[in-house]
Amino acid sequence: MKKLIAIFLILSLTGCTTLGVPESAKPKNAIKTVATTGATYAIAGPVPAIVNLVTSVLVDETLPPADTSCKVEKGNTQQMWSCLFEEMKELIIGGVIVFLIFTTVVAPWASQRRQRRKRKYEQYKAEAKAARVVNAQAVQK
Repeated sequence: MKKLIAIFLILSLTGCTTLGVPESAKPKNAIKTVATTGATYAIAGPVPAIVNLVTSVLVDETLPPADTSCKVEKGNTQQMWSCLFEEMKELIIGGVIVFLIFTTVVAPWASQRRQRRKRKYEQYKAEAKAARVVNAQAVQK
């Protein structure tokens, strides 16, 4: 089954190259696809990684490339403000995404880790106190 999927992917990618350089083979898209597929493979396993790979290649091949350049004519303040708003909007959305990732993933993980270390420290402290009590009783006898 794995060989069949690999052959299908190779044939589909080579079929795309007859039309010119495929979008999925361009460095930006290839790096994105490899990174997301690798992360999916590391976290979920081979089947979701293959699905992710196929989906990424299909999206890159079917969607037109986005025009992200903002051209402002000289003296046109409306275009200037529009471009500035677009850039700020992307920065704000990116900031919100980073904030949400931090508050839902990183902060709870760090809190759990701190609590585990604190419990371990408290356990060592209780064991040391119990050992001192036992040693003190042994010295008194």
